[in-house]
Amino acid sequence: RMAMPISTRRGRSGEANMFSPSQTVVPTGDMPAVDRFALVHDLLAVTRAEPALGAVESLAGVLNLLPTPLIRTTGVRMAESVDFVTSNLRAAPMQVYIAGAAVTGNYPVGPLATTAFNLTTMSYRGSLCMGLVTDPAAVTDPQLLVRELKRAFRELVAAGRKAGQQAGRGRAGGRS
Repeated sequence: RMAMPISTRRGRSGEANMFSPSQTVVPTGDMPAVDRFALVHDLLAVTRAEPALGAVESLAGVLNLLPTPLIRTTGVRMAESVDFVTSNLRAAPMQVYIAGAAVTGNYPVGPLATTAFNLTTMSYRGSLCMGLVTDPAAVTDPQLLVRELKRAFRELVAAGRKAGQQAGRGRAGGRS
């Protein structure tokens, strides 16, 4: 059970960060990373098409009228039904500097929110930076989690390269 904010921005303008929370049951167990990626992609397409996503903004005004303890209790119960949180953040589209030094990586860190881990990604200057935060009570071997995430990512990148090479050969073969 994964929680992920879904962007509700319209277009690519400089609009404020607008999102709705979502929860999706994602596939687990042994399977090729490409198959898992395709399944998660399809599940998220269904989630993004959910008409209720647009209702969250309207509902926010009503929620502000409720007592804080009620909102907190409801939020904790919802978060407890989630195994992990993931997100993808938009990075600055240009080189960033701090005290005159160029920033070479931008590793985002997201909140645990009572889940086992939070994996947040941000692409910056041609690199995909990943920030991982774990709850030590839930993830007793964080090095294993990191190894498995790296393995799956390498497998996915390799499959993407292979597909790109096959597509390139198909185009070249079609011209001769």
